[in-house]
Amino acid sequence: MFESRLNRRRMLSLAGSASLAAVAGCRATPEQDRARPVSLHFLDTPFDAENTHSLLTDFTKRNPSAPVERQEVPANRLLTNLAASLASGTALDLALVPAGSLAPLAAAGSLLDLGKLNGARLLDRVELPWVREQTVVNGSRFGAPAWVRLRGFFYNRTYLQSTNQAPPSSFDELKAAGEFLRSQRLVNYAFYWPLKTGPGIFPDDYLADGSRFFDALLSPRFDNDARYADVLDWRTRAIWDWSLVDPRGLSNEQDTDNSFPHGWAAFTWGTYDQLRHWQTSGYFLQSGHLANGLVPSRSTAHVAVGAAELYAIPATTPQTASAWELLYYLAVGEDYRATRLRWKTSGLLFGYAPLVADQALLASAAEWADPSILRQQLAQVSPPPAVGALWRDAWLSFAKIQSALFVRRDITAATFTQRLTREWTALRKGWSATPP
Repeated sequence: MFESRLNRRRMLSLAGSASLAAVAGCRATPEQDRARPVSLHFLDTPFDAENTHSLLTDFTKRNPSAPVERQEVPANRLLTNLAASLASGTALDLALVPAGSLAPLAAAGSLLDLGKLNGARLLDRVELPWVREQTVVNGSRFGAPAWVRLRGFFYNRTYLQSTNQAPPSSFDELKAAGEFLRSQRLVNYAFYWPLKTGPGIFPDDYLADGSRFFDALLSPRFDNDARYADVLDWRTRAIWDWSLVDPRGLSNEQDTDNSFPHGWAAFTWGTYDQLRHWQTSGYFLQSGHLANGLVPSRSTAHVAVGAAELYAIPATTPQTASAWELLYYLAVGEDYRATRLRWKTSGLLFGYAPLVADQALLASAAEWADPSILRQQLAQVSPPPAVGALWRDAWLSFAKIQSALFVRRDITAATFTQRLTREWTALRKGWSATPP
């Protein structure tokens, strides 16, 4: 397994070598770029495709000499397709990249340093600090936020109002509220976790009080942290001892993804675009009866995690200026037209300070979320843990398996954290020992 991860590292390195060679030999000047009426090739995923199609149509109308050909691939195949395209020299001018994958691609030389382009400094001025941590690698910018999926805490407003309860803001309150709702026979289980893959390697309840899994040098901190042990204990007891979580979610045959929006659970953690879908689609039994609250924590902090999806320009593009124009349009152009559209129609949040300060923009969510709570939550956001680690994706694949074992009580909390730490250390050494 470890060898295969190193092979993936070498594949990205090979792609980077091909990228740099191609860039050195065939990049056009901006003047040549603008004069050439050839298509821009954009590697994308199906996510929010309707809005993307609308935006690309508008871009092409504005820039008829630079039509866009969009290639759509499943999200789990995006990086494989990107690396293959770069290694083979296939035309590619823009790609959607998860923030956690930006660092290894940049380290392999597969992406263009956007800081060298005219106009890129605007991104530095308007980008939120916790988003910048996801777009900058070793001091150089390689991505620009397409959107942010902010994880929030959601509850069934009708259930709490009918029992005269306030939204829980701590885990003691969450446990008490869940037990009371069960005693009133309003729900069979208090809240939902996606147990089939474990309830998260980075639990919201650990991050919410400002705790960090890794230090600034990417060394683990959770392995000897009593707070992390407390979180793990709380989570397993919530399932097996307090009956707050439906354990049938551990079965591949039991799909409980709709437990919360259908009213079978009173609380959940999820992203704001999910909340908008639940509230406005009309499909779910509790549509219109759900609400957002601050992420519960064990302190006065209520830190949420905001994970960005990024636009990046492959280093092999022969159309640097046109590729930048497309990226700029999709990120900040026309007064953030694309970003505003995605927020208003899909609930996808933004990584730019002027939009967070736009009270009217946040207020447009009033149909499906509390804008005042959202504004408070946006003031307390952090990036995903270790988002800049080159080996992060490989470690997460291993950690998800261990998380599922732990949740089922097949291994102890001590064994769980020891395995995560050991694998992290081994992967880190392996990537450091492999030439870029």
